[in-house]
Amino acid sequence: MAAVLGEAGLSDRVATHRPGPGRPLDIRWASAEPAPRLSVLIASRDNPDDLGTMVESLFARADRPQGLEIVVVDNGSRTEAGKAMLAKLADRAACRCCRATCRSTGHSSTTRRWGPPPARSWSLPTTTWRC
Repeated sequence: MAAVLGEAGLSDRVATHRPGPGRPLDIRWASAEPAPRLSVLIASRDNPDDLGTMVESLFARADRPQGLEIVVVDNGSRTEAGKAMLAKLADRAACRCCRATCRSTGHSSTTRRWGPPPARSWSLPTTTWRC
Protein backbone atom coordinates (compact mmCIF):
# COMPACT_ATOMS: atom_id res chain seq x y z
CA MET A 1 0.00 0.00 0.00
CA ALA A 2 2.82 2.42 0.87
CA ALA A 3 4.48 1.85 -2.51
CA VAL A 4 1.24 2.53 -4.40
CA LEU A 5 0.61 5.71 -2.41
CA GLY A 6 4.19 6.84 -3.03
CA GLU A 7 3.90 6.24 -6.78
CA ALA A 8 0.67 8.26 -6.85
CA GLY A 9 2.34 11.11 -4.93
CA LEU A 10 -0.07 10.72 -2.01
CA SER A 11 2.22 9.37 0.70
CA ASP A 12 2.32 12.74 2.47
CA ARG A 13 -1.51 13.01 2.53
CA VAL A 14 -2.53 9.46 3.42
CA ALA A 15 -1.81 7.55 6.63
CA THR A 16 -2.53 3.84 6.93
CA HIS A 17 -2.69 1.67 10.04
CA ARG A 18 -3.68 -1.95 10.60
CA PRO A 19 -4.79 -2.33 14.26
CA GLY A 20 -4.08 -6.07 14.29
CA PRO A 21 -4.12 -9.29 12.27
CA GLY A 22 -7.39 -9.86 10.48
CA ARG A 23 -8.53 -6.31 11.25
CA PRO A 24 -9.48 -3.88 8.48
CA LEU A 25 -6.94 -1.38 7.27
CA ASP A 26 -7.51 2.12 8.68
CA ILE A 27 -6.91 4.81 6.03
CA ARG A 28 -6.90 8.51 6.88
CA TRP A 29 -6.74 11.21 4.24
CA ALA A 30 -5.30 14.60 5.10
CA SER A 31 -7.08 17.48 3.45
CA ALA A 32 -5.15 19.64 1.01
CA GLU A 33 -6.81 22.61 2.73
CA PRO A 34 -5.19 24.01 5.88
CA ALA A 35 -6.72 22.67 9.08
CA PRO A 36 -9.27 25.01 10.65
CA ARG A 37 -8.25 26.46 14.01
CA LEU A 38 -10.17 25.69 17.16
CA SER A 39 -9.39 27.84 20.19
CA VAL A 40 -10.15 26.42 23.63
CA LEU A 41 -10.19 28.79 26.62
CA ILE A 42 -9.47 27.20 30.01
CA ALA A 43 -9.73 29.18 33.25
CA SER A 44 -7.48 27.82 35.97
CA ARG A 45 -6.02 28.54 39.39
CA ASP A 46 -3.73 26.26 41.41
CA ASN A 47 -4.95 23.03 39.82
CA PRO A 48 -1.90 21.83 37.86
CA ASP A 49 -2.70 18.11 37.73
CA ASP A 50 -6.18 18.55 36.25
CA LEU A 51 -4.98 21.32 33.94
CA GLY A 52 -2.16 19.18 32.53
CA THR A 53 -4.50 16.20 32.11
CA MET A 54 -7.10 18.33 30.33
CA VAL A 55 -4.63 19.85 27.87
CA GLU A 56 -3.04 16.47 27.06
CA SER A 57 -6.52 14.96 26.61
CA LEU A 58 -7.53 17.69 24.16
CA PHE A 59 -4.48 17.02 21.99
CA ALA A 60 -4.82 13.23 22.26
CA ARG A 61 -8.50 13.15 21.29
CA ALA A 62 -8.56 15.83 18.60
CA ASP A 63 -9.04 14.65 15.02
CA ARG A 64 -6.66 17.43 13.98
CA PRO A 65 -4.45 18.36 16.94
CA GLN A 66 -2.45 20.67 14.67
CA GLY A 67 -5.59 22.84 14.46
CA LEU A 68 -5.88 23.34 18.23
CA GLU A 69 -4.99 26.52 20.06
CA ILE A 70 -5.18 26.23 23.85
CA VAL A 71 -5.46 29.46 25.84
CA VAL A 72 -5.10 29.03 29.61
CA VAL A 73 -6.30 32.02 31.62
CA ASP A 74 -4.56 31.99 34.99
CA ASN A 75 -6.60 33.51 37.77
CA GLY A 76 -3.74 34.08 40.20
CA SER A 77 -2.03 30.74 40.74
CA ARG A 78 -0.05 30.84 43.98
CA THR A 79 1.44 27.35 44.31
CA GLU A 80 4.82 26.51 42.81
CA ALA A 81 3.27 23.46 41.13
CA GLY A 82 0.62 25.65 39.49
CA LYS A 83 3.21 28.14 38.26
CA ALA A 84 5.42 25.32 36.98
CA MET A 85 2.53 23.83 34.98
CA LEU A 86 1.78 27.23 33.42
CA ALA A 87 5.43 27.60 32.43
CA LYS A 88 5.46 24.07 30.96
CA LEU A 89 2.30 24.72 28.92
CA ALA A 90 3.59 28.11 27.74
CA ASP A 91 6.54 26.29 26.16
CA ARG A 92 4.20 24.33 23.85
CA ALA A 93 3.76 25.88 20.43
CA ALA A 94 -0.05 25.56 20.46
CA CYS A 95 -0.56 26.84 24.02
CA ARG A 96 -0.75 30.33 25.42
CA CYS A 97 -0.97 31.14 29.09
CA CYS A 98 -2.45 34.48 30.07
CA ARG A 99 -3.25 36.28 33.27
CA ALA A 100 -6.63 37.69 34.23
CA THR A 101 -6.63 41.42 35.04
CA CYS A 102 -9.41 43.08 36.98
CA ARG A 103 -10.78 46.06 35.02
CA SER A 104 -11.95 47.99 38.07
CA THR A 105 -8.58 47.91 39.90
CA GLY A 106 -6.18 47.23 37.04
CA HIS A 107 -4.38 44.73 39.23
CA SER A 108 -3.23 41.49 37.74
CA SER A 109 -4.08 38.24 39.45
CA THR A 110 -0.52 37.11 38.75
CA THR A 111 2.82 38.80 39.10
CA ARG A 112 4.39 37.31 35.97
CA ARG A 113 3.42 37.16 32.30
CA TRP A 114 3.33 33.67 30.85
CA GLY A 115 4.07 33.19 27.20
CA PRO A 116 4.60 35.62 24.30
CA PRO A 117 3.50 39.27 24.13
CA PRO A 118 -0.19 40.01 23.51
CA ALA A 119 -1.51 38.93 20.14
CA ARG A 120 -5.19 39.37 20.91
CA SER A 121 -7.50 39.99 23.84
CA TRP A 122 -10.96 38.98 24.98
CA SER A 123 -13.12 41.15 27.23
CA LEU A 124 -15.82 40.26 29.71
CA PRO A 125 -17.71 42.79 31.86
CA THR A 126 -15.20 42.72 34.74
CA THR A 127 -12.09 41.05 33.37
CA THR A 128 -9.72 41.52 30.44
CA TRP A 129 -7.61 38.57 29.33
CA ARG A 130 -4.51 39.53 27.42
CA CYS A 131 -2.47 36.92 25.61
